[in-house]
Amino acid sequence: MYDGEIAPAGSILVRQVGTRVHPGLNVGMGSDYTLFAKCAGTVKYSRLGRDKTKVSIVPLDPKLVAEAEKAAKAAR
Repeated sequence: MYDGEIAPAGSILVRQVGTRVHPGLNVGMGSDYTLFAKCAGTVKYSRLGRDKTKVSIVPLDPKLVAEAEKAAKAAR
């Protein structure tokens, strides 16, 4: 997912081999280095040193989270 997108909880943010992008706040890492959102919110990328990147999730307002999840279910 790109910076600024709204990610529902559990969605995959980055599929990667190795740790080119590191997990930040509200982001988990799977055994195959896949990064996923632990809660619904806005995706935020930031620099981590000179050559690394960190991805975090900035939580949304609870009312907006419910609307985003409802829209995601309707799209399925």
